[in-house]
Amino acid sequence: MTGYYRIGPVELGPILNVISNNRLEGWRFRLGIQTSSKFANWTQFGGYLAYGLKDKRFKGGTYAEFLIYKKPRQIINLSYTHDVVKITRTNDLLSTDNFLNIAITRRKPPVRLLYMDEAKIGYSIEYKQGMSMGFTLQNRRLQQGLIPFFHLYKNKENRIDTLAKLNETELVFKSRWAFGEKYLDKNSLFRSSLNSGSIPVLQLECAFGIKGFLGSQYNYQKITVAFSDIIPVNTIGRFEMRFQAGKVFGKVPFLLSEVHDGNQTYIYSNTAFNMMNDYEFYSDQYIQWNFSHHFDGFFLNRIPGIRKLKLREVIHTRGVWGNVSNANKEINAMNNSFIRPLGKIPYIEVGFGIENILKILRYDVMWRVTHRDNPLAPKWLMTLGLQFNF
Repeated sequence: MTGYYRIGPVELGPILNVISNNRLEGWRFRLGIQTSSKFANWTQFGGYLAYGLKDKRFKGGTYAEFLIYKKPRQIINLSYTHDVVKITRTNDLLSTDNFLNIAITRRKPPVRLLYMDEAKIGYSIEYKQGMSMGFTLQNRRLQQGLIPFFHLYKNKENRIDTLAKLNETELVFKSRWAFGEKYLDKNSLFRSSLNSGSIPVLQLECAFGIKGFLGSQYNYQKITVAFSDIIPVNTIGRFEMRFQAGKVFGKVPFLLSEVHDGNQTYIYSNTAFNMMNDYEFYSDQYIQWNFSHHFDGFFLNRIPGIRKLKLREVIHTRGVWGNVSNANKEINAMNNSFIRPLGKIPYIEVGFGIENILKILRYDVMWRVTHRDNPLAPKWLMTLGLQFNF
């Protein structure tokens, strides 16, 4: 399930990331290792090394995490990464170096990747179970890969110039309220949440760009609020909703705004926009939603012969309504050939799906309702997902 193969106190993997292929690196080979709970239940160390045959570059990363106090639960973590990435908030997509994320599951256009160096140090405290807060100081250096980004700025001679690299340092504050969350093995660093998918969760994130610190080029502030919940509906299943809203204060490149998460595979994502391409839209102020209703067999159970299959119906829609300030449109104007700001018309997609196929599969058909003028984006799509329902 985790993709790691345990050998005593260490684990090797993820297995599906050992060999992969993408347009920037060609064939990529990766070896990763991390400590397990048999090594210690209060700390974990890990790292990986990768190499691409096409760009002939080594990549890698390392991290360490420490549970320094159990009550209240307090964690310190450090990490450094030198790799190619796709900027995203979504955590349920196949990683770009996953073997399954190859041409057979990937749709056009090619996934756009960047070269990134990232260093982080963070501290978090859970003052009550399910209620936590934390601070992270991070520095990221981004370079062109498959995204030929340029930004306008004033150089030392006070003239307008173009910039093809990005260096930013952020202090990030996060707070999370998961009302009624419960954990398995709660006194260990390796604990697991038992019910996070069925309770209301409220999250707040504030990021502060610090110009001049570690070479950072921009001052800005960014605030993001997210809420999710599942509401039981008598006799006809359950209604699942997710909201997220955010705003950026300051003049920044689009990579520091909100780049809305697309999904360029035929594998269903529960959080990204399944019919949106990577780096298709961005906003510096927005609100997005994700609604789905799971009928849990309310209709299909009434069809003789179908009832025994225990199939379950689901309908869903998701969208985002956002905008970009005139100042940010101006400094990002050179990137309009591949990414554009959302305007007055929100992006919306809708779909219908069948769940619980052989207990582990989900099949969906979706339609793109607005912004159908992009010839590289599908008007409708079929996806397959892995979803466990018992």
